[in-house]
Amino acid sequence: MTAALTKDQRTALVASLRAMPAAMRDKPQWLVWSYVQKGPGKKPAKMPYYANGQLRGWPHGKPKSGEATEQQPQVEQGHELDRSHLVAFEDAIAELERSPRWSGVGFAFLPGDGLIGVDIDGAISDDGEISGLAQSVMRLCPGYTELSVSGRGMHIILAGELAEKFKSDAIGLEVYAGSQFFTCTGQRWGDCTDEPQQADDDALDLLRAKCAKANEAVKQRKAAERAAQQPPAATPAAPAHAVRSEGEKGNDFPLVNARALEHLSAWVPELFPAAQEHGTVHGRGYRVSSKALGRNLQEDLALTPGGIQDFGEEVGMSAVDVVMKWGGKSAHEALQWLASRVGVNIERRVSSTRRPEPDPEGAPPPRKRKSDEPPLAPPEDAAPGTGGEEGEGAAPKKKRTKINWENFDLLMEGFTYQYGSDVAWDRSRREAIKIANLRNTFGSDTVRFWLNHADRQMIFAEDVVFEPGQEVADHQLNLFSGLELAPEKGDPGPMLELLNYLCGSSRAPGMEGGEIAEWVLRWCALPLQRVGAKLDTALVFHGAHGTGKNLFFDCIRDLYGSYGVMVGQTEIEEKYNTWLSGKLLIIGDEVVSRQEMQHTKNRLKWIITQKSKIPIRAMNQDTRWESNHANLVFLSNESVPLVVEPGDRRFMVVYTPRPHPGDLYQRVSEYLDNGGSAQFLHFLLNLDLGEFDEHTKPPMTSAKSTLIELGYRPAERFMHEWAKGYLDLPKHPCTTEQLYRCFQRWCLHSGERFPPRRSDFTDQAHRFVTERVERDEENKPLPPSWVIKEVQMPTPEKGVGKRQFARLWIPRGCGWRGADNPDDENDVPGFATLGAWARWCAEGFDKHVYAFLRGAHQQHDGDSE
Repeated sequence: MTAALTKDQRTALVASLRAMPAAMRDKPQWLVWSYVQKGPGKKPAKMPYYANGQLRGWPHGKPKSGEATEQQPQVEQGHELDRSHLVAFEDAIAELERSPRWSGVGFAFLPGDGLIGVDIDGAISDDGEISGLAQSVMRLCPGYTELSVSGRGMHIILAGELAEKFKSDAIGLEVYAGSQFFTCTGQRWGDCTDEPQQADDDALDLLRAKCAKANEAVKQRKAAERAAQQPPAATPAAPAHAVRSEGEKGNDFPLVNARALEHLSAWVPELFPAAQEHGTVHGRGYRVSSKALGRNLQEDLALTPGGIQDFGEEVGMSAVDVVMKWGGKSAHEALQWLASRVGVNIERRVSSTRRPEPDPEGAPPPRKRKSDEPPLAPPEDAAPGTGGEEGEGAAPKKKRTKINWENFDLLMEGFTYQYGSDVAWDRSRREAIKIANLRNTFGSDTVRFWLNHADRQMIFAEDVVFEPGQEVADHQLNLFSGLELAPEKGDPGPMLELLNYLCGSSRAPGMEGGEIAEWVLRWCALPLQRVGAKLDTALVFHGAHGTGKNLFFDCIRDLYGSYGVMVGQTEIEEKYNTWLSGKLLIIGDEVVSRQEMQHTKNRLKWIITQKSKIPIRAMNQDTRWESNHANLVFLSNESVPLVVEPGDRRFMVVYTPRPHPGDLYQRVSEYLDNGGSAQFLHFLLNLDLGEFDEHTKPPMTSAKSTLIELGYRPAERFMHEWAKGYLDLPKHPCTTEQLYRCFQRWCLHSGERFPPRRSDFTDQAHRFVTERVERDEENKPLPPSWVIKEVQMPTPEKGVGKRQFARLWIPRGCGWRGADNPDDENDVPGFATLGAWARWCAEGFDKHVYAFLRGAHQQHDGDSE
């Protein structure tokens, strides 16, 4: 399991760990560990770290150069600095619970601690069978026993001292004390003892002898292999027409045996379906239990790239020997069977001096290719690793396929073909690569052989997922493998000073600049503390050039490593969006969503709000769907970086001040150049979020209010200016026709070239005033500032036209009063009907319309054009 632990898994692990032996828990020899990818196609390694986040051996951090310094020394295990940076059990547990970076805790063996560790690899098979080796070791060394992290191995803790550690990768056994560490699980095996038991010296001697014997067998096997591959002594030349018999061994047996050890996965699972894969010092190997072999012995058959050893019968074997014994084949049959699976071409050979027979029809014999001519390309339908026979009556020999076996191993171990496509996935880098490009890298013949191989891995597009912090099914590929940057405790001062300056001039109801900076900090911290969290909001920082916006958010992006990206207008607008795949943070630099660019605006909204599956489109590939975990930041020097609509709660907007006059930017740059990013990450991971969560609404900053106003459409801006008193037009009931005439005059004065039609204006204006929420002094919502009411007006004698029905704009607080209830305070008489009151209002507004159209009414200097 290499995925990050879920919350439930972490809780269960901590509960198990608390049942560890007191002899271990009471010692301050604990650390944390994490999976680290060591290279393409390689199994992730379990790397130990001190609780301060530094790699073990580098208590004060590892310099970027990799060279130890006086301030950052590299120390041996057991050194005074090493001991002082190991922690108590509870401190290690607290660090595991605090940070999702860690996969577990470990116990460090130190000189003089009185504990011995026994590590058994491949102790348990897939069907739950315990290997003979594991049973033997547990009988010899009873004591506290637990399962390893993989669930396949076993750890035994003994009390005692060990003069020198010993191990054998061939059988998967290691015994050590005074150094190294155990990854602990607390998952006890059976009825083992609660505490370590005293080690039996005789038992340890037996295990030491078992390892020595296995190692010697491997050594002898390798020597025999090397001897078999030496060129034979010179012999008299064979007759010109002599043909080597099929049964003659020649050099094929050592070649096939060597290839078979290099490519165990190509034949061992087929010959032994119950074989269990395990790691050795020579690479990935297999172990077959005696039970699976159908014999009454305890020890297993071990097949590794370093050799094959039957520990049950205590003999070494070659690959051909194994196929002969358990495959029921003759030597020649075993040779042919193995050769066909590891890509060796076994063929009859004739003397190069033999002349081809002439064609019976009189055609000349095939021309012999000159040595300086290029070889013919193999036909596309030729099976990799095969060839025909040459001689009398045989077809012309095809070019022999050239396989780079080292590259083939990398393909088998590190790449997965995507079904129905021309794409493969590099599992270590977690990125797609076209098959054509794969051929350029690894060789066409090698890639073709890999594609045709029965054991190459394949995945469906829907099984390529991006799920940070989650464990996925074995058949799926998770594009998230953990954040790379290790936090380091330090002073976040320069970064906090920069953020406070950027937010210093921002204001919001009930909030000052410092509180706004705190809100932004929590926004930055939450996705790091809860990896994969998708926030409802995006940040928008805009202002003058050179204020430090990019300096701050470049650092935030770098905290995510390859899961953070900066994009521009081109990436947002193009139809292919592979840049969006596998991202936790996206920074849009100078991305503009103007009013007329509706498609861009909708794309931005979609990235922010879509929390389920999003389409990932690549050129000439089918669309793939992936979970959206990306949070967005927009940076711009524009006054209107994007359109923010009234009531839109997706954006936290900050308008930055002018550039800082001092040396702030230089100090921040020096801070980041000297490991400041790791220190700032440590600060964010430990920041108290309070009640801040993924759904916290952003404050209405003054900068956001300004963006909303600048994004108004003409009808919305007109109603806004009328409501604010920027127009010398009273808030008075009027008909929709009257208000539209005023709006047309306003458009002419404001430079609006394409005013909407009257029906569109009325609809847009009505939506604006009804959806816009205003609040009173107690923060209670007020009724809409205007409503539209359809009324039947008496047939007019003059003034407002001859239509009997009209739609009336009625301001908040205005309304019809009956004839017996006049509004004496505002000099409004009572009216018998609503229509009579509406007619009186319309006639009264006529004079204001007339004055506005003539330009007698002027816009105030405070308008917001």
